[in-house]
Amino acid sequence: MSDAPRVRDLRLDPRYVQRRLREAGLRPRHNLSQNFLASVDVLEGILLEADPSPGRGVLEIGPGLGFLTGGLLAAGAPVTAVELDRGLVAILRETFPDELEAGALRIVEGDALDQDLVNLVPPPYDVVANL
Repeated sequence: MSDAPRVRDLRLDPRYVQRRLREAGLRPRHNLSQNFLASVDVLEGILLEADPSPGRGVLEIGPGLGFLTGGLLAAGAPVTAVELDRGLVAILRETFPDELEAGALRIVEGDALDQDLVNLVPPPYDVVANL
């Protein structure tokens, strides 16, 4: 799989998130209600509650920079991620090329509100998000 950082290896904080966005020529878009994950503790808490497992599908709404996506994939869960922001989709594709090629990650570019979410992922699956 790719060289995407594992959760325990992340040095995640607001400054890192701002720097990562800036390097990609992006900034938070308030009209999209973007909320970027910027705490390893929160990330680990979401993953603990989600309890992803190998083979059980996950529908991730708004993957953003892919920190939660990486944790879900590291647990062996196949992920379908719905992301509206074209720039963030590009980051996800750059971050997880091996997972995309292997079929472990599917990215749906678009607004989650416009998707047929019930039929986007074969059941059974879990919905995970940092909204």
